[in-house]
Amino acid sequence: MLSSRAHHMSLQTEMSVRGYLLRPHGRSFRALKQPTTTAAMPPLTLAPSTANRPGLVRFFPCLSLHPLTGRGPMLMGRSADAQVVLSDPRASREHAVLKRMAGGLVVKPLRARHGVFVDGQKVEGDHPLVDGSVLRCGSEIFIFREALPELASQPASDEAGVGSVWHARSVAQVEDAARRGFDLLLLGDTGTGKDVLARHFARTARPGGPFVALNLAAISRQLFESELFGHARGAFTGAHEGRMGAFRQAHDGVLFLDEVGALAPEHHFKLHRVLEQHSVRPTGTDRDIPIDVLVVSATERRLDELCRRGEFETSLYQRLRRAEVRLRPLRERAEDLPALAAQVLARALGVDVSAAELHPEFVELLALQGWPGNVRQLQNALDSNADALANLAHPDLARLREALAKDPGRGDHPTSLLAEGDAPAMEAGDRDTLEELLHADERRHLRSALEAVQGNKTQAARRLGISRQHLHRRLRQLGLTAPKEPADEGESCT
Repeated sequence: MLSSRAHHMSLQTEMSVRGYLLRPHGRSFRALKQPTTTAAMPPLTLAPSTANRPGLVRFFPCLSLHPLTGRGPMLMGRSADAQVVLSDPRASREHAVLKRMAGGLVVKPLRARHGVFVDGQKVEGDHPLVDGSVLRCGSEIFIFREALPELASQPASDEAGVGSVWHARSVAQVEDAARRGFDLLLLGDTGTGKDVLARHFARTARPGGPFVALNLAAISRQLFESELFGHARGAFTGAHEGRMGAFRQAHDGVLFLDEVGALAPEHHFKLHRVLEQHSVRPTGTDRDIPIDVLVVSATERRLDELCRRGEFETSLYQRLRRAEVRLRPLRERAEDLPALAAQVLARALGVDVSAAELHPEFVELLALQGWPGNVRQLQNALDSNADALANLAHPDLARLREALAKDPGRGDHPTSLLAEGDAPAMEAGDRDTLEELLHADERRHLRSALEAVQGNKTQAARRLGISRQHLHRRLRQLGLTAPKEPADEGESCT
């Protein structure tokens, strides 16, 4: 369990990636001309015509986006004629080629002396790429996206401490809501940085004003009104002193209501009334007190689903979401991992560490994890294995792999699809036999999950608690063909 200080540090780490994304990285790339500061670097943007199109995102040792254009092949290599120019001096002039085939996009090594790897496995012939596939050519790492990100037209402010490909747009939306004086609803998994964005909203909307944070899941039903609206002295047994309450404490500032999805039904109308009338009535009084407060609420729960089930008041949901921002989990943002890992290791080792010093295979290993615990899980994994990673040029990846495989919160290990007790009861004798049995049981679980949702991979992945790209990888690695899915509504580092 992280302390509150460590919890905040882990979330702050997640949001502090601007410096990484604005300059080249990579120990073998020191010959590249690099600015001494990031301020002079132009913001990386995509033209509207290329946003949301399929393509590659190079995220190590630098950031660049390469949309697929036309139907012809896309050459990757050191040749000036390549559509994706590789800057690694060990790469071949014609290293690999991307081609569209009947079944989708494939990558084929050409004269790749140092190999082409897809999802950690060296490939020889045509190899399919699916959304989220991690592609390594020498020491350069890419990820294939079915839809490249549509970046914000303006870069996030330095104060936000955010440079993420995916979160930059979220920060722009948060800042827009702050300037308009709108209440804000933040949606995202635990550990995605909702409280960091709430504080940035407060600094933008009410600089110098109070910022009051309250976790609604930690407040008992009996104390809800007292904690939020305050109470008078003697209002109830034990009320020896009066209490202002969170809304009055946040007057002229911002109130952050975390875990709003945990709010008890009997409190929905009371909170809605305060938000509508801009006043509170402390318990034990008969007088309304005016307040001027902007409210940021956050939850990892699907409030729209709760509304449909009658478990959350629709009018309150609509009132909270004057502006709404959804944050992606870390498993969908591999582009952020080099900077995040560097900052976590810097604190763990007590030395300066930049993304430029990380080993490519270390970054690749991190990119292949599911990270259900997001940045907090990443921080725990790196903190507990910091001594094995202290030699940045030669990290002990075998030990890190073993630690990640044993992590109960990982959710991305090949056998994690098996419920507890589902594994065959046997002594760990012959390793191949054990793996064959585990794979057979995993195939059964995968088939069952896919059949239950008529082949919809997104829904199947959600049922299994893994990412869609991990489901694709496991299907391919286990030699499974999913049922037909129902129809659903170039630059170099230099």
